[in-house]
Amino acid sequence: MNSYERVAGTFHRRIDCIAGAVDDLAPGIERGAALLTQAVLDDHKILVLGTGSDAGLALSLAECLRGAEAGAPALPALALVQDDAAGDESALWRDLRILARDGDVLLCLDSLEGAPLALACARLAEERGLIMIALCDSFEPPAGASITLRAEDRALRRELLLMASHCLQTEIRHLLLGE
Repeated sequence: MNSYERVAGTFHRRIDCIAGAVDDLAPGIERGAALLTQAVLDDHKILVLGTGSDAGLALSLAECLRGAEAGAPALPALALVQDDAAGDESALWRDLRILARDGDVLLCLDSLEGAPLALACARLAEERGLIMIALCDSFEPPAGASITLRAEDRALRRELLLMASHCLQTEIRHLLLGE
C-alpha cells in the first residue's frame, strides 16, 4: 500500500464515521443549542470544560462562542481547562466552584472512553443547579443534554467532538439570528 492509499483510507474511515454518527449527534446538538441559547437569553454564562487533549477544543469552542466569527453574537462563554481532571481540589474544580452559578451551562467535552470528566461534572452540576451539556461517548446528564460521540477510538471521538462543536455554533446562530 502506498502513501496515497493510506491517506485516502484514513480519510474514508473518518468520513464513514462522521456520516454514521449523524443520527446519534443531531438530537443532542438540537437540544444542546436550545439550552445554550435559552441560558444566554436568561443572562447565564457558558462554562466550557476540557482536560488533556480536549482542553484545546474547549478553548477553541469558548472563543468561537464569544463571537470570534464575523457577524456572530458574542456569548458569555469561558473555557476552564486543565491537563487532567485530578481530584476535587484541583484548580479546575476550584475555579468551577467559584464561577458557577445556578442556571449557568456546564458544557463538558470528554473524548475519553467512559466519560470520567462528564461523570464528575454531573455531580457538580447537580450540586450547583447547573444545566449540563455533555459531549462524550456514553452519558446522559440528569438536567441538560447529551451529544453522543460513538466511535471506535478516541481520535475519532475527538473528530466527532469538533464536528459537533461546529454544529452547535451553527444552530445557536440560527436560533439567535435566524440564519
